[in-house]
Amino acid sequence: AVQHKYKRLRHHRSGVKWLLRRQIDLLTEKDLVEERILDIETTRALHADLKAEEREVMGAFVVFWSERTREAVLSQYSWSRSWCCRICQRRRLCFKVPSEDSDFSDSSERSGDTDLAYPIRVEATQDPSLQLWQNMDVKPLTRLIRGTVMAIARLLIFFLLFLV
Repeated sequence: AVQHKYKRLRHHRSGVKWLLRRQIDLLTEKDLVEERILDIETTRALHADLKAEEREVMGAFVVFWSERTREAVLSQYSWSRSWCCRICQRRRLCFKVPSEDSDFSDSSERSGDTDLAYPIRVEATQDPSLQLWQNMDVKPLTRLIRGTVMAIARLLIFFLLFLV
């Protein structure tokens, strides 16, 4: 049935024009995808040149299969919500970054003392389908500035409505 449709389209000028337009659209879309891939590869290459300590960790989301496991992890990190308690966080609960002089060949022989350890803040979050993923890379200071600007704009509009 599909072959018959394309045979019929080839015999009509409008079908040929449609196929040519479709081919141009697909080639354009292919070029855009290749540009995006190149941008991603360039970004990854820039990050690959960074040392482990220079890479920035924004955050991570973990989804658990059972509520019991989720509660166990949250209880392990229950003190992590406060900055003063995070300073004293146990080393085994910290995010470990291997130092440059550690050997990656055999992880069982590697000593954990040479790794840098950063405390982790763990908190329950909403369902992943409700998360605004496009805003994850916005830093807290930027969010604060945006919120302040929007609050000032709302107040100005509010006052202008009552003056008019």
